[in-house]
Amino acid sequence: MPASVRQRSSTRRVATFWGPRGQGSGSGVPAVAASTVRRIMVEETTPWQKPVTFLDDPPVTPSKGDRHKVGTGTGVWAGHDTEIAWYNGAGWVFDVPQDGWFVFNTGDSTLYVFDGAAWGTVY
Repeated sequence: MPASVRQRSSTRRVATFWGPRGQGSGSGVPAVAASTVRRIMVEETTPWQKPVTFLDDPPVTPSKGDRHKVGTGTGVWAGHDTEIAWYNGAGWVFDVPQDGWFVFNTGDSTLYVFDGAAWGTVY
C-alpha cells in the first residue's frame, strides 16, 4: 500500500471563481474542470457526506474512491480517529469532520451526525 498520506485542513475553504471557469493563463481564473468546481463547492460546503463504512484498520487492497470513517485508527490511519478517510488511488486522504456533518454508514444502514467531538446516531 502506498505510504503517501495527505491531511486535509480542518479549515474548509470554498473555491471562488470570478468570470468564466477554466480560462486559464492570464485570466486570473484557474483552469479547472467544471466537474471539479462542482465537487469542491458541494463536498466542502454541505454537511451531508458520501456514504462510508466504519473501520479501525485500512483495507489491505483499497480501491480508488473507497471512503471510511476511522474508528481507532491503526497503521497509516493511526492518529486519524473519527476522520473520514478516502482513497485517491495513490494514498489515503483524511477529512476532519465538522460539527453537524452527516454520514450514512453502509455497514449498519444507519445515519450518523458529528457533534464536534464524536459521531452519534440520528434518531
